[in-house]
Amino acid sequence: MARLRESCSRRGADRSDGWRRRFPLAALSLSLAAGCASSVPKPDGWAGPFDARSVLDRAVAAAGGPAAIDLPERVRSRSRVVLHRPDGAPLHGELEYAAEGSARERRELVTEDHHRLLQVIDGARSLELEDGVPTGRDLADEARVRTRYRRLLADLSEADPVLVALVAEPAADSKREIVVEGRFQAGERWQLWLDATTLLSRRIRRITNERDATHVDEDLLSDHARAGARVIPRHQVTRRDERLLKEAWLLEYEEGVALEPDSFQVDPRE
Repeated sequence: MARLRESCSRRGADRSDGWRRRFPLAALSLSLAAGCASSVPKPDGWAGPFDARSVLDRAVAAAGGPAAIDLPERVRSRSRVVLHRPDGAPLHGELEYAAEGSARERRELVTEDHHRLLQVIDGARSLELEDGVPTGRDLADEARVRTRYRRLLADLSEADPVLVALVAEPAADSKREIVVEGRFQAGERWQLWLDATTLLSRRIRRITNERDATHVDEDLLSDHARAGARVIPRHQVTRRDERLLKEAWLLEYEEGVALEPDSFQVDPRE
């Protein structure tokens, strides 16, 4: 069975060469933040300060406030998914998801042709089964990426200001969209695209510089609705380098629920 996996330019004159030579990374980050903030035009109808901090503050409020942008203590959801394979034949299925904070996560995908992919993460340990057979893959990096994805707005809001900036993206409609970018580690950029009117998330991008090329993994988000204290998207379109990979429609979402004791069991022999 085939696997079921899913510049800002620097601007302005350099007035402090000595400081920049002694602290090159800090200088680059500061130039990035200052340059991007000054070069991105305000969207239509925007009133008040227009910088990364002001935008993020409004986005946090729109998403439900500070308590609503962090990871829930316990969450469970169910989604209908369509996987778009390279041969063009779509594969339908259902994804069940459960998590406790950022340390424990369970994803179970069952397709219409009765194949099953299970991924479980419990702290530093992980397990992946395809039709009951362990694959032996280490899911640590995927877990890190998914945690960042799930709390991107919180991470951007809490990050050192020199690592976060407004950026002008050619594909974005500058009159209706705002793009906030964070650089949390070398070779990786995260972008949160916001609706300039509602301040709700419209797109999440992870841009990575890899050995073969620069790759863009992104989700287009829509059909937002309130779920308890949060406002969450119910439709998701996943692409990699513009190639359509997956569509998902949220069917159920619950927080604070009791999860099965063995939900995060990572040893298939137990």
